[in-house]
Amino acid sequence: MVRGMFGSELEEQGLDYFGIIEKDVKPMMEQMMKSFNIENDDDCGTTLSMVNSIFLSDQFTLLESYHSLVNQTFNAKVDSCDFVNNQEGEIAKINKFVSDFTKGMIQNIVDCNFIQKTTRIVSLNGIYFAAQWKDQFDPSETKKKPFFTCDGSDSVSIEMMIKKDTRVLYGNDDPDEDENPQYHWIKLPYRSEHSMIIIMPMDKTEENDVFDKWIVEKLERMYYFSTESITMDRLSLPKMKIKEKVNLNDVFKSEPFNMKSMFSENANFERMIQNDHLPITDIFHECVIEINEEGTKASAITIKGRGKSAKSKFYFDVNRPFVMLITENCTQQVLFISKINNLSSSE
Repeated sequence: MVRGMFGSELEEQGLDYFGIIEKDVKPMMEQMMKSFNIENDDDCGTTLSMVNSIFLSDQFTLLESYHSLVNQTFNAKVDSCDFVNNQEGEIAKINKFVSDFTKGMIQNIVDCNFIQKTTRIVSLNGIYFAAQWKDQFDPSETKKKPFFTCDGSDSVSIEMMIKKDTRVLYGNDDPDEDENPQYHWIKLPYRSEHSMIIIMPMDKTEENDVFDKWIVEKLERMYYFSTESITMDRLSLPKMKIKEKVNLNDVFKSEPFNMKSMFSENANFERMIQNDHLPITDIFHECVIEINEEGTKASAITIKGRGKSAKSKFYFDVNRPFVMLITENCTQQVLFISKINNLSSSE
């Protein structure tokens, strides 16, 4: 929705980094909104939905062209708010909206430090995903195991879901076995047309920034994490619930985005509200991911104001920092991505 706000500053502020041609935005988003519409499908045990909403001060009016764009393309609703005289009430309304959409996973996303009497607009985007594993884990096999830090110097005891002598979709970055692979991954299918991909370095002591850089490069190139079905002696995956809230201002102000001016008094959102400067004050992103023996629940809200020897044992133990993707199988569209560096003890 933010792209639709911009005027002449569009290219200048680095949105072309995403490689999107403006005329393709509308059909691309319409197709995306259709794919994000699986509601309580009992056949595949999956719910996938997206929400877009704008909470606008009652002192301002959106341009009709922008109102039509966000409604038709993003299925976004515009809600009039009295931030001046009913600050607490509007905060409660936005928090209830987010809590209801995320089935209670995300609560109190905004407070009086974010929503102030001078607030003019709050733009909100959310995704909710709940799915059951195609091949579930046996709860009786879940055991306390250590999860190690990046350098392996410390660990915490967590609940680890375990499968033994199981068929797993496995891959690495050296499928031809010409060199030693640096990274490997597994793909765990859900009952729906979605999968979780877990990626880890082969070197247990690889530095975090090297791993992060490799991941970013692969995602930028839309790298396909190919796999083959193999028999694995043991697969272990953390049973976990992760909640993280971050301010993304510095991310968008820095390279490669370099979108600084939209945070300044010179911000130009002329396609949204005519003759008015609406600098973005903060962009927050909150994500909650819960993984257990049955499957996965994940919700995110962004709010703006490879081989083995036949004789060797083959284990894939997710017991150190890893990257997790939830993707759509046909298009490889990434619904969620998270880097897990640390986990809290389950004791």
